[in-house]
Amino acid sequence: MRLIRLTTENETCFFESIFNSDLTIKPYSKVALSSFTTQLDNLNMVIDSQNNEISYTVDGDTNAKTLTLPNGVYTSSDVNNFWLETTRLFNASMSNAVNQINRQWRCSILGGRAAFELKSGTVVTPLSVASTNLFTTKNLITGGAGGGKMKRATAGIGNDAFLYIKSPNNKGASSLRSTIFYDDEIFFTQSGFVLGYTASNPSVTTTVINPTSYLYAIRYVDLTQPYKIIINGVETATIITPEIGDIITIDIFGGQIYYRIYKSGSPIVISLYNNNIPYDHQTDLYPLLLFVGSDTTMYNTQFTSDPYYNITNTITGPNVVDNNLTIVPLPNKQAETKCFLQFNSPDLATVLGFKKSRYPDAGFESKAEPTFLAELPFSLRDFSESYVVELLNIKLDSMDSLTQGQRSILYLIPQLSQIKEHVVFQVPQLIFLNINNRDELSLREIRARVLKNNLTQFTCYGLSEMVLIIKEKDEL
Repeated sequence: MRLIRLTTENETCFFESIFNSDLTIKPYSKVALSSFTTQLDNLNMVIDSQNNEISYTVDGDTNAKTLTLPNGVYTSSDVNNFWLETTRLFNASMSNAVNQINRQWRCSILGGRAAFELKSGTVVTPLSVASTNLFTTKNLITGGAGGGKMKRATAGIGNDAFLYIKSPNNKGASSLRSTIFYDDEIFFTQSGFVLGYTASNPSVTTTVINPTSYLYAIRYVDLTQPYKIIINGVETATIITPEIGDIITIDIFGGQIYYRIYKSGSPIVISLYNNNIPYDHQTDLYPLLLFVGSDTTMYNTQFTSDPYYNITNTITGPNVVDNNLTIVPLPNKQAETKCFLQFNSPDLATVLGFKKSRYPDAGFESKAEPTFLAELPFSLRDFSESYVVELLNIKLDSMDSLTQGQRSILYLIPQLSQIKEHVVFQVPQLIFLNINNRDELSLREIRARVLKNNLTQFTCYGLSEMVLIIKEKDEL
């Protein structure tokens, strides 16, 4: 009977122990695990090609969407980047289907546990009672049914009359739109309005807002001139001529920004710009409707807002009407959505603290705002409920149902997750397995590894140790 000590400093617990002389193993000898020690890395989370896929569906999806999460070894200093990028991937995958517009994902730690939330933002209709605290106006005349009509209050041309919405855009599928309602001075060469997004609130006191300060916008001059688009402050003319009743829209979904027009009474979409305008689904964009001419009236302006945003900014100055909001408003009631969340690797579910791979177990969960919350606290320690000890160059007759075949599995170490990061495991009773060798083996190295129970790697640090006992066929 011989004791063989294997050691490694490999961070995935791969053993490749080399000896100075041959290790002779007689035919049909037996081997057993005696002990195993390691230190689980409690400062990182490993996401790789074996555990980086997650699927979900919401109303409007024909098929489930599968997302590839960002690979990496995440520590306490950068694990927030994992959640930010995962949130971005979820939101960028939303479409402009009716039941997906105005829904926004947030993937984060909620009460110490991993959470995947899907919420609806407030559909802001400026000047309506429901949206009183969400916007600021300056130099505007408002009125009409529901307060939905707006025009410049002072005569002439300028760029100091505006409507600014204080919530940023919904980071899922969002829309900003308004309708040309009336224009009786069609011969202005520099009039009309600009509808679009800025990078921050205008912070206006007595200054004016320049149309070139927009990141993304559509400009209407008058009924005789084509629409213009603004991208990063640069204005470009289109070939589409405006008409009264045009619905002017900036839609964001699927990682792109779209400039669109809907003609009155027509469901057909007219694109004002056919090149790609990428959007990261993270950057805050603030809607600003700027009135340049005095007699252009806008109607039924709507905007889909960020449901997770606390609005605290105020704007002051002459002719400014501002109602400060210090809490997130209640969202518009939205219909329930059929939704499920699935971790395509059991390891990913375990890493994030979920006990199951799919929620619900079958079918869909019907809620207006579903939240998938892990059962277990989120921890960066890379542990498993049990660990598999496998010999790589000593053949055993073990069978594994997960891979549906033969593997040289020596031992299953249970419940290491109940031990803290420093693992010291002593086999309570030696269990010898037959080595499948009809002839004598002569080895200069022994290769072995320890895996999670789903046969994926885990991360450890420092010196890991494995002790084997080998005895001959008839040895007691």
